Amino acid sequence: MKMLIDFLAGIVAFLAAAALAQFGLNIDRVSQPLEIKRLPECHSSPDEAGKANASKTC
Repeated sequence: MKMLIDFLAGIVAFLAAAALAQFGLNIDRVSQPLEIKRLPECHSSPDEAGKANASKTC
């Protein structure tokens, strides 16, 4: 019984992918390089970091 349900779920997924492909949609995820953003270091006191390097957002 479980095998029948898995088979039907696979057919539904295949038909959904075929229907979406007709509209130009692709459900395959292409791995893109991750964007890495550097955040300023926040220190508890201004003595730990130089006052010139201290961020105003901390």
